[in-house]
Amino acid sequence: MGIRIEWSSPCGGCQKTLTKGSNAKKCGKCNSVWYCSKECQTLDWKRPNKQGHKHRCAALAEADKLRGAGNPRSQKAFEAHDSKPMMDRFHEILQRKIQPGERAYEVMSKMLEDGVAKGARAIMMIHEEVLGNGTIEFTVVPEAQVEVMLEDDAAFSRHALMVRTYDPEKQFVICYETSQPERHIVFRVMAEDILNRRS
Repeated sequence: MGIRIEWSSPCGGCQKTLTKGSNAKKCGKCNSVWYCSKECQTLDWKRPNKQGHKHRCAALAEADKLRGAGNPRSQKAFEAHDSKPMMDRFHEILQRKIQPGERAYEVMSKMLEDGVAKGARAIMMIHEEVLGNGTIEFTVVPEAQVEVMLEDDAAFSRHALMVRTYDPEKQFVICYETSQPERHIVFRVMAEDILNRRS
């Protein structure tokens, strides 16, 4: 199964999908939110009821500082020394585990079905004790639980942002993490690139 992972991000203002060729600009402070125009950046900054980027930027900037949270989203980071082994391993997991009949495939199918039916949002956590050589655990974390985790850990801001803004009818947010060494990468993938044949 050929897995294609390409950079994409919703505009923080109008939510239009931005790609590598969109000439998108990111917030210079937190490096985590992208915009198609200055107007959209201003719109997102000034949203009422504390829903704007003004109220999240500091937490996202701290996450970026502590863990490089803004970097894994970019194509450049996928090719960097720290991220490439994780991406290679993630490809292996997809090719071996995301197949009809496998538990991970069924979990992801259910996530997509819930998204189409109810607009439900979730993040799929793939945890491996040792990079490339360990037991793989799959956990689906609903949006509400993501928000609880954010309250306990400001470094979870980027995860929460991605869950809030992705399209549950077409996309997954996936976090792949290891504890030895402790590293993680969080990104969106298009559902059709993984579940290209659904049972």
